[in-house]
Amino acid sequence: ENATRALAWLYPFVVKKATSRFQAISQGVRSLASELETRSEATRQPLASQVDEAAGALRALQRMEAERLQLVAAHHAEQGRKLLAEDDDAVNASLNDVKRRLGKISQDIDEQVSELRYAAADMRPE
Repeated sequence: ENATRALAWLYPFVVKKATSRFQAISQGVRSLASELETRSEATRQPLASQVDEAAGALRALQRMEAERLQLVAAHHAEQGRKLLAEDDDAVNASLNDVKRRLGKISQDIDEQVSELRYAAADMRPE
């Protein structure tokens, strides 16, 4: 019971800090994507299509990270429900579903990061 109270007390603080940090990072990613798009539109150099793809990939990555953040919060909530409900089948099923979705979005994020690496390599001067 003390652990549950400690979690209930600390969790909002941790979430607030994590959300604040995520928002700062998110703003940086949005700025970078906008800068890439602006440069691409302004110059229309041979790399314009790769720059457009990189900007789109950054925006997609950001959407995936936002979804992952929501799933992490849902995972924490389900873990709390499991602590309180003990061996409830519905809670266990819900927790397993959130874990599955977290695994999928993490895999999607890894693939998107790889795509960004390839895009960056394609844009480097030879």
